[in-house]
Amino acid sequence: MENEQIEIGVSDRRLFVRPIGHVTAKLCQVLKTRLFSLIETAGFEQIEFDMSACKYMDSTFLGLLLL
Repeated sequence: MENEQIEIGVSDRRLFVRPIGHVTAKLCQVLKTRLFSLIETAGFEQIEFDMSACKYMDSTFLGLLLL
C-alpha cells in the first residue's frame, strides 16, 4: 500500500491541504477534526486543496472533500 500523508499549511487567512499518495479513511477522522478546529478558531476565508500528488482517494476522503 502506498504511503498516506496529508500536509496542512496556513498563510494569512488561507488554509492549504495537500493529500499525498493513497488517501483513505485511515486519515479522514484526524484530518476532519484538525480542519474543523482550524476553521473554527482562525476563521479562514479560503481553503485550497492541491490534489496534484494524490494518486488515489477512497469514498470516505471524497465525502470529506464534499463536506
